[in-house]
Amino acid sequence: MLSSSCLSYVPEEIWLQIFKAYLDTAHAAALAPDLDRKTIMPHHHAFLHSNLFVLSAVCKDWRSLCLNNSILWSALYLCFWTYYDDRRTLKRRGGKPQLLKKVINGMELWLSRAKKQPLFISFNIHPSTHPRPCTLITGRAQQIQTLDIRLPPNWYNAFDKLDFPLLTTLKVQVSGVKVNWNGTRSRWATMTAPLDLSQCPRLSSVEVTGTFSHNQIVLPWHQIVKIQLSEVVPRDLVEVLKLLPNIEECLMDFGGSDCMGHDFPTGRVRARNLKSLTLKNVGYKAVSILRTIPLHLCSLRVRRGTKFFDPILPFSDTLLSLSINLCPSTSRGRAKYIVFLSQFRSLVTLELLTEKMLYNDFIEALLMVPGRLPNLRSVTINWQFASNVYDDVLLAALRFRRNVDAGLNVGSEEPPAPHAGAVLERFELQCWSAEGSEPPGASIKPELMQLVRDGLKLEIFDRRTGLYTP
Repeated sequence: MLSSSCLSYVPEEIWLQIFKAYLDTAHAAALAPDLDRKTIMPHHHAFLHSNLFVLSAVCKDWRSLCLNNSILWSALYLCFWTYYDDRRTLKRRGGKPQLLKKVINGMELWLSRAKKQPLFISFNIHPSTHPRPCTLITGRAQQIQTLDIRLPPNWYNAFDKLDFPLLTTLKVQVSGVKVNWNGTRSRWATMTAPLDLSQCPRLSSVEVTGTFSHNQIVLPWHQIVKIQLSEVVPRDLVEVLKLLPNIEECLMDFGGSDCMGHDFPTGRVRARNLKSLTLKNVGYKAVSILRTIPLHLCSLRVRRGTKFFDPILPFSDTLLSLSINLCPSTSRGRAKYIVFLSQFRSLVTLELLTEKMLYNDFIEALLMVPGRLPNLRSVTINWQFASNVYDDVLLAALRFRRNVDAGLNVGSEEPPAPHAGAVLERFELQCWSAEGSEPPGASIKPELMQLVRDGLKLEIFDRRTGLYTP
């Protein structure tokens, strides 16, 4: 390939892997819910710019590679909302009708080149869009393995009772299903008749807007093991656990609701297979929610819920992964968090998100006391403010957890003891460096590199400079 350069000696199989890696990166960036530090391009670039149409136009050999490997065309990402909101794009391409026609033609060509490959389709479409894209998707229902779609109301009939024999993952955004936060706190169904999506014998993972009593969606309930719900209130969690008997992973995004819902239970509900629970934008209602959850959880993530310990402690015997927000602003407050976290002796993964500044004493007490969190193998700490932890303290904590150095004997005159527990395998730190100071870890970079060479997966990211260490 590319006969005028040394790249012509690269086997076609290698080029194929390069193309696949490139497309995976483009799709991951396009599907990211927000533009964060790891997103390399705006949402809409995955189809019009960073795609196979561009790659196949580079040269004859690249075009041949693209056209002869249908697997490259198996993932399709489209977002019409972004195009309609971009005035420069609309002006350059002749307005909405012409742009829509070109994109749909491109979509049709793309799917034809996928041939019989199982399909991944992410399709975010403006509700007023012409029905032709609907026909393209429903016509490929037999091949679709993953479907991420915003369903306009005028498409419901086309999708009702449609067979998806290969579908394993489904994400449906249903317009109109929202909680009315201002006043009545009521919700309404978006459809007059149910939307039957139960003809999916392999479906196991679902993400939907609202609860099923409001979005009117019917699924093969007994098959679902992973679910994500948005625009919900805490009471909905109980309904979901009762409706899905084999659920293993559940994420609920409450959108800041302070409404519990009617008849919230006081006892723990039955959910024999539930292992992982994530609560987003939950606030103080997490206290009531956690008191209804079965006590065999292995993973718990609580976002925006702070200043509560008691409802989480009953899970200390089974939790292997814990992700919580911290807000210790005083030494006494930090000490309370240490006492709380020390009781989770089975933890393998710990993620701490804090909007307060943390200090050396917290890192030392959390990670350098022998016998504390003995099974910990992965730690993520995300600070929203400047780090006040010295590099030498950070290095000492990492070396202790890697069984290189001894730790601290707090309140004892005995010599420092070694860790003698699970070896730390992964450590990630995100924070802001102070203005005019070096990024965190800069002064100990050689020592950190040695830990990396010895097997530690290490990432230290400075939000102010955008730099990584090591």
